[in-house]
Amino acid sequence: MNSTVPPRLSDPYDSRVVLVGTARYTDPDLPDLPAVENDLTSLRAAFTEGPWGLPPERCRVLLDEENPHVVEEALREAADDAGDTVIFYFAGHGSARTSFPNGLTPTFGSLTRTWRS
Repeated sequence: MNSTVPPRLSDPYDSRVVLVGTARYTDPDLPDLPAVENDLTSLRAAFTEGPWGLPPERCRVLLDEENPHVVEEALREAADDAGDTVIFYFAGHGSARTSFPNGLTPTFGSLTRTWRS
């Protein structure tokens, strides 16, 4: 007889979400992405108003943040604070160029820390 334990949802009060998006670019080779702002707004609502019920203060949204250290600090805080789940989402251009080792465009290409599960 096989006994399986049903999966459980992560505890929203012990989890963190970091939503990062870049909608406007100064590089002429990278067109702006106006839908990014709506994406972040919709995702935040899905996490905080949906069935999971993440408390709004546990969801950080960074739109068009130019300082990569602010993004890095938001991730560090989320990783340090969460005892259950950390969700990171990025909306914007990506790059396969080796000069951007994290695959993110110039604004976020210089993050110094990497977190792995």
